[in-house]
Amino acid sequence: MHTPPPPPHGGGPHPHQPWAQQMPPGAPPPAWPPAPPPASPRHSRVRLWILGGIALLAVIAVTVAVTLALTDTSSSTAGAPTSSTGTPTTSEPAPADTYGLASADDTTAATIITEEPTCTQWGSIVEKLVQDVYNGWNRRDKTGSRDRSRDQWTPEERAQYDQVAQALRRAADEAVALAKQTPHRIIRELYEQFIAYARAYSDAIANYTPHDEPLAGVMNSAAQAIIYICSAITNKTAAARVVLIEPVEPPTEFEPLHDPADSKPFMPEPDPVCSEWYALGDRFEHSPVLEAWVELNGDIPASRWTPEQRDIHLAAAQFLDEFADQIEQAARRSDNPVLQDLAILSAQYRRAYAAAMPTYVLADSFLEGVGANIFSLIWEACHAAEN
Repeated sequence: MHTPPPPPHGGGPHPHQPWAQQMPPGAPPPAWPPAPPPASPRHSRVRLWILGGIALLAVIAVTVAVTLALTDTSSSTAGAPTSSTGTPTTSEPAPADTYGLASADDTTAATIITEEPTCTQWGSIVEKLVQDVYNGWNRRDKTGSRDRSRDQWTPEERAQYDQVAQALRRAADEAVALAKQTPHRIIRELYEQFIAYARAYSDAIANYTPHDEPLAGVMNSAAQAIIYICSAITNKTAAARVVLIEPVEPPTEFEPLHDPADSKPFMPEPDPVCSEWYALGDRFEHSPVLEAWVELNGDIPASRWTPEQRDIHLAAAQFLDEFADQIEQAARRSDNPVLQDLAILSAQYRRAYAAAMPTYVLADSFLEGVGANIFSLIWEACHAAEN
């Protein structure tokens, strides 16, 4: 098996990816079959990039299937809980107050993740989930069912949503074990938020209104962020680029440990940082620097750029690096430790992507995929809390 191609960034379709020509930099592919291009090729494209998780499990089946090859299952320790340094843990039972979490003692600062033993299992879970959502639910943007209440759905639409609700509950239940196994606190938090919001969205389907849609956005963004973290690992991008960024200050407060089976949404009420998050998204969406960059062909490595293309890429890199600083500054003003962790991880991946720009290769786009999806996760969580 081959690892999935990186998220495209601009033009240049990949083989078997007819949607690539319409996708902005770092954005994940849309659900299959591809939707028509946006009405406006400019700001709307950048907005889709900002909200990387809106496409609802926007990973085509082929891309998810090959995620199963992300880790070496031939190793005798594959899939076993490990410490934050990658060393297998002992089989002794953990104290009851740690709930069996391999990451219970992880108090490190957010950074690029270069090893993750749960990637293969996560790929298997997501592959099954994608197969279930390909019942028509994945095309609900096109059909408009997401913009109508359940009492306005056709019988076929109700059946589609009910099937997806069951699939999401199953995936959430299966993700509990991975949340316990990962040695990384922030990966655990991503799993926990997938679990919490997948269940919240599933419960909402019984009386669905359009106000429930951001729940699916959070769930999808968390799922895709983990996929891209794993893809950056298997493509060696994470290991190659982590040396390019400076470490950040570790957290001073942490979310109390709990059983991942009892995961709850990390933002039940709007956080004060949400207004700043919306402002950051608007700045991102309307940046002329990024508009110029979106128009470039993301399939071209830095070694083949023209002088004009290099200038555009490097200007975008400077913007993204400054944007990452603003993300971290906003996050540290929040009292929500999970929001802080996720946002600063997003900033670190964007910093790595920006730092990689002078020697850009296509696989670097996985780094931006992480940053975009976590930014989207928080954006959607803010909207879900307001509803």
